[in-house]
Amino acid sequence: MAPSWLTLGMLLGMLLGACSNAGDVTETAEDRRFVNDPTRPSQPTEVVTATPTAAAASPVVDLPPVDTLFKARGAPDTVYAIVTGEILVLRPDTPEAAPTLIAPPPGQAFARLTSSPTGDRVAAMLVPAGGADPGARGTLLVYDAAGRTVGTWNDVIGLGPSGATPVAFEEIPAGQSPIQMEWASQGDQILVTSGYDELVTVPLDGAPVPIGVPPGIRIIEEAHWSPRGNQVAILAKGGDGPAGLQVFTPDAEPPDLRQVAPPNQGTIAFPTVEQFSWLPDGSGIAYILADERTGSPIDGQLFVHNLARGDHRLIATPGQGGPSASIANFALSPDGKAVVYEIQTSDNTQWTFHSLWMRSLTDPRAVRLPIDDVIEVNAIWWTSPGLVWGQAVETEGAGATETFVLQGPGRAPVELKSIEVVPAQGGSPVATPLATPVATPVG
Repeated sequence: MAPSWLTLGMLLGMLLGACSNAGDVTETAEDRRFVNDPTRPSQPTEVVTATPTAAAASPVVDLPPVDTLFKARGAPDTVYAIVTGEILVLRPDTPEAAPTLIAPPPGQAFARLTSSPTGDRVAAMLVPAGGADPGARGTLLVYDAAGRTVGTWNDVIGLGPSGATPVAFEEIPAGQSPIQMEWASQGDQILVTSGYDELVTVPLDGAPVPIGVPPGIRIIEEAHWSPRGNQVAILAKGGDGPAGLQVFTPDAEPPDLRQVAPPNQGTIAFPTVEQFSWLPDGSGIAYILADERTGSPIDGQLFVHNLARGDHRLIATPGQGGPSASIANFALSPDGKAVVYEIQTSDNTQWTFHSLWMRSLTDPRAVRLPIDDVIEVNAIWWTSPGLVWGQAVETEGAGATETFVLQGPGRAPVELKSIEVVPAQGGSPVATPLATPVATPVG
């Protein structure tokens, strides 16, 4: 007997349902939400049901293994970090080789680092080791990977607010200076901000050139040249409110300052941008948007803003850390295919490390990195052999070491180097000059 139309309909529905389930991408690793509204109320512990789409129907087996994301095209082969006051130079492709150490000149300290896009050189900002007189200016040095000085620029940028009434300069621990630096993607200049209202670019073949800051900007927390070298993005404050992410063309007439984030409208009452980075192709900017209503940024979420379309795409939330979690920092791969980000949790007194994740920016692949029992993860680098991170590990007697770990494709994590940064004294570890995050590349 021929099957009835009802029976055929039921069989067809079951077949379509089976195909749909086979194509669903289930991420048990972390709550993942892709939307175009960066200011929708955060629900970090919600369970999301995948919406059936043509893209979601592609079988998971069609995607490359997730560990292929560890190999990023164009990543450098050298890592630089400030550890116990010196620049540590690591080559992850030769972990057996002894690292190079670069000491600062007598009476000076390294305040900040940025490496060249190829990793063959590193620029360091020098400041007086014990603080500075009002009006003092920092010196920029460039070293090669062997520790040889290949360039020097004096009086690059002020170590305090320009035009301020002379007062005693506040001593700032090395590696914790408000000065920020980034080597341009073209490799021809270095952008420096004082952490106040001064912005300077240093051409490698010329003298430092001040960049006019748009009116109303009082504090520049972070600044980056666009990959195309024609615009500057700044994370800046004008008054007492949170910092905003803005883009402008230096010396443009009329001024073309454009706000990227936070959006002008939304449901987050006190949004603040915590970190940002240009996409390697210059098409947009990735940033962390957090809620500052408690006075301390919470519920930081990772977004990408497309400059041409003007939309904001949610990349990751801190869902696995629970309602008291936040994405604290991230690093884009040099080829723009993946991002690594850290989740921290708070107990209302301090933030602590929760987990480190790697996620594709083009498909649903994501993985939690194998890190346990660490005090913090304080630096991330994409390198040619794979991903490198610096982690502080508590040792017996309440000491601490800084350990550098390499995670390459298809292999277990490899410890590259461990350095004692807090001697065992029988007390609890305190804030220490651990590996300072530098642009090699961290964003």
